[in-house]
Parts: sequence; C-alpha cells; structure tokens
Amino acid sequence: MDPEGGCNIRCRYRLDCGHVCERFCHPLDQDHKKESSRCRKRCNRILCVNRHKCPLRCEQKCEPCKEEMEKIIPRCGHVQREACQSILSCGHKCQSRCGMAHTQDCGLTVEKIWPCGHKGNIKCHQKDKAICSVACDGILSCSHRCRGTCGQCFYGRLHVPCRNECKRTLVCGHECQDRCSQCPPCTRPCQNQCQHSDCPRRCGELCTPCREPCIWSCEHYKCTNICSEPCDRPLCDKPCRKRLACGHSCIGLCGEPCPADCRVCDKQKVTEIFFGDEDEEDARFVLLQDCRMRCIFEVNGMDTYMKTKVDEKGEIKLKDCPKCRTPIRRTIRYRSTINQTLTDIEQVKSHVIANKTRLRKLRKDIRQTFGEIEDEQNKLILRRRMEKAYDEQAENALTALLNQSRFLSQIDKHKSEWSNLKGLSYRGERKKAFLLIGRMVDWIMSERSLMTAQETGDAKLEFDRLRAQLKLLMFQMRANEKRIQLDNTLKAKIRDAETTLNGTCKFKGDVKAKVEDCLRALQNIIPTTELGISEEERIMIVNAMELQKGHWFKCPNGHVYAIDQCGGATMESRCPDCESWIGGANHRLRADNVLATEMDGAVHAAWSEQANMANYGFEAIF
Repeated sequence: MDPEGGCNIRCRYRLDCGHVCERFCHPLDQDHKKESSRCRKRCNRILCVNRHKCPLRCEQKCEPCKEEMEKIIPRCGHVQREACQSILSCGHKCQSRCGMAHTQDCGLTVEKIWPCGHKGNIKCHQKDKAICSVACDGILSCSHRCRGTCGQCFYGRLHVPCRNECKRTLVCGHECQDRCSQCPPCTRPCQNQCQHSDCPRRCGELCTPCREPCIWSCEHYKCTNICSEPCDRPLCDKPCRKRLACGHSCIGLCGEPCPADCRVCDKQKVTEIFFGDEDEEDARFVLLQDCRMRCIFEVNGMDTYMKTKVDEKGEIKLKDCPKCRTPIRRTIRYRSTINQTLTDIEQVKSHVIANKTRLRKLRKDIRQTFGEIEDEQNKLILRRRMEKAYDEQAENALTALLNQSRFLSQIDKHKSEWSNLKGLSYRGERKKAFLLIGRMVDWIMSERSLMTAQETGDAKLEFDRLRAQLKLLMFQMRANEKRIQLDNTLKAKIRDAETTLNGTCKFKGDVKAKVEDCLRALQNIIPTTELGISEEERIMIVNAMELQKGHWFKCPNGHVYAIDQCGGATMESRCPDCESWIGGANHRLRADNVLATEMDGAVHAAWSEQANMANYGFEAIF
C-alpha cells in the first residue's frame, strides 16, 4: 500500500495548470483540492515577446520578465551588459554598466581609521561622514559611564547627554524619574497631609497651607495656632490614663493616639531594644500615625531623633520612620518640626518652579539671539520648541534653548571666519572644519529638556579648539604672504600644535597650554592682521611713545596714529599711509576714525567722559 492511501501507480490526473499530477494514487484527495496537490513544477509560461519563460514554480504567481538583454549602444558601440571601465574620483572602478550614468555613491567596502585609532569597515562613499561606532565608555562629570559611541561623542571631546536614570531623592522625598541631569520638579501626586485634609496638587507644585485650627490638645496644654504654623504649646510627657481593650493601661502619652500594643500582652514586641530604654517599667511610647505597620518608639529616644539633623549634608527633607522609612507627615506630637521642614521645602520649591517673569525674560533673550543665527530652518525649529516650553512652563527647557541659540550664533561666526581662510592649500583644513562644525550643529540641535554643565563645558572647549586652530592657520597664511622664514624649532612647535588640535584629548590644561605657547611664539614674529605689526613691535612702539591709554586711533582704512598731550583731537590732517582724513576738532574725533583698542587695550579715548577711571590700570594697585 502507498502511504497516501492508494496503490503504487502514478495518479496522472491533469491539473488546472495543464501539468500532470505525479503523485501516487491518493483516493483521499481525488478532486486535488488539498495543499499537497498543488503543482510544484516549473511554470514555463511565456512572459514577453522575446519568449522568455517564467522561472518560478507553477503554484507561484508569475512576475514581469527580468531576463537581461544585450543591447548595443549606438553612441559607443558597446553592449550594455559590459561593465563601465571608468575610474571614480575615489580611485575605485565605476560600478555601473557601460552607457549608464556613473556611480554616484561608491559602494565598495573600505577600511577607515578614525582619529581615535579605532578601525572599521564602511562603504567608500561614507568615508567622510561615517563616525566611529565603538562604545565611548568615558566617565561623565555626573560619575556615570557614557553610553554614546566614540563617534557620537567626538572621540570623547563632546559627550552625548547622560542616558542613565537619575534615581536621586528629590526634596519632596520621591525618587527622580528623569534621566541623569538637573532634576525637574516632581510630577507625582503630593503626599503632604494633615489631620484636616490632603494636598490635591502635584508634588513639585507649591502646597496651599492648611488654615484650619490646630487640633493638638490634651488636658494640660492646647495649641492656639492654625494647623500649618509651628505649635505654641510644649510636648506633654504625662502618661495616658486610658485603658486598652485587654484591660491593661495604655503605654502612650496624654493627648496622643494610643498605641495598640500592651506592655503585658505584647511584652516581647514592646520591650524590644531600639533606642535603649524600651525595657524600663515606666517607659512611654509614641505611635507614628504615618506608618502602615503602626510603628511605636520609646518617646525620649524618638524626641531626640526628631530634633537631630537629617544627615551631615544638611539636606532639607522630612524625617523617616527609623524602622520602615516612611516619611513622618501626620504624627501630631512632631507637628512643629514637620511644619518647619515643610516650610523649608516650599522655599526650595519656589526657587525651582518657574515663574512668569523668569519665563518671559528667557523667551526675550532667546528671541534676541535668533537675530544672530543665519540658518532659517534651525531658527524655525528652535522657535517652535520655545513656544512649547513656554506653554508648559518648562524653565529648564527654555534655558537649554537659550544655550543652543547662543552656540548656534557662535557657530555662524566661526563659519564666516573660516571662509576667510583663502588658498587651495587650506581647502582640506576648511573642509575638515566645516565637517566638524556641521556635526556640532547636529549635536547642539538635538532636542533636550535641559543642557547640563557637562554639555555646555564640552561645547565651550570645542569652540576654543576651533578658534585656536583657525588662529594657527591664519598665522601660517600670514607668514606665507609676508614670506617670513620660520626656524626649525618653531616649525616643530607648529607640527606638535597641529597634532594636538587634531587629537582626541579635551582642549584644556596642558593640551591647551601647548597650543597657546605655539601661538604666542608665532604672534611675536608674524604681523597681525589688525595692525600689520608683530606683538613685539607693538609693545616697543607703545613703550617708546610713553603715552597713557586712549591716545591711539585708526583712520578709515585701519592705519594707526597717535594723538599726544590730552589725547583729544584738535586738528585734522592726512594719514601718511593712505591720505585719508584723520584727527578732528574741538576734542571730537572724526566720525570715520575709531579708537585703536588693540594698541594699548584702552576702552575709551583719553579725552572722554569715561576716560578718568575706565582706562586706569587697576592691576597696578596690587
């Protein structure tokens, strides 16, 4: 018998597709409707005028013909199937067919070595944009390990924001649920409560103080203040006169809620040593009304505990139950201490919570900075974020936007300065600088609820690095223009500075000092762009003239001249370098002349309302 239920003779049934069923006899599926009866032979239907046949199985749906055809290109006479023999700008062979458009993005795999020393295989066309994917693993200022990649963090120079959960304990006692950062106000329901009511607001918002009369009273003392004020009565240490359900005397205090535990019936629990005097015969106990476990404590030890500071750091927070760590909010015996702590917490909240005045000031400052940003798309994105943050009263987000807009305005200035670096020999340096600037823009524009001190500090160091790199190149360009020969020692310093600037270390400390030392050496022998003289020559000229600050000025074309005596312009003459008018009359400088601050550091002209104190060298006093 055949396993399909019939004999061992072939079926030979003609299927709907025209093929013959080649299964053995199968009487259980004579109509060929089951899955097992589907035809699995090659389709072979004719797909096109070139009589190409379908290569799929018969049970599958036919697709359009994909057979390649040889075609002779009239222009070159080549067959289209031939590979293009052209060499791309990257040095690799074109991956297109002859007669087709050349490959735009070379797809060959190449090895790339990043400045950090890490290696990786990438597509050829990505070599200028691909970033190192190795884990950064650096330690951030918050002490957490960075979770970004080496490339995302600019090789450790510009870290991504910390992605760890914060877990700090907020002033309200709750755990911060945000990312590691400057913690935002708590959004959980407020747990502040008294014997009259519960606070209905969110924890990070200011609570409305309870105005009901304080209920703390006993046969000896009574508080006359309202509930939210410190009580004006002393603690009562007299024993409670009530009896428990078991018939034994209450172990509590006069006017306080009675503990349910009995000194006789629950002797082991009551006399368990915690503060030290629990096993004394006359020991009295206070019930913490906040604890679900209804914790009780010997009153002298508990009173001392409530009077001590929370911890050595002096943090403002409510005291916790020494056993179950529940914040003590409602225990009436300690209402004065609780109210004082809550008052301190509310003061902290008032500094954290944004007010309308601060929000309006931030939005005004952001809008003013927008005028210095050139990219309209970035301005539009920041403007939308600003309105959203303002509506949500998110002061941290607005502060972050202010920092972002200021950094963007600085970046636009950097781009303009780098564009002034002319000459084919500096094209590669400009390209690298613009690539770095572009990545800094992407980093700065990432949406964030705040900008941490780590981020702002890292960004500032990168701006200092870019500025120093541009200054070094400008000195070299100036030396080439003036045909100034640099000695081997200075050339070695320049090479060392270039290596440092292109390195992966943060631009601070010894790293920054090394580059600044090179720049000072160059400044002493290469004329600056502003004055056309070296720093050494400037000092010599200022010392030789023996003039106080504020006597140096510039003509409309930037040539420097001095006015002696009082420093006020009393006559006009011609600039010896360009014949422009210089000077002035009646102690007023011509409108097209300006103070040469770069000569002696003067802030105001010697003859001016501000001159008497503004140009005085206060450093000479010390």
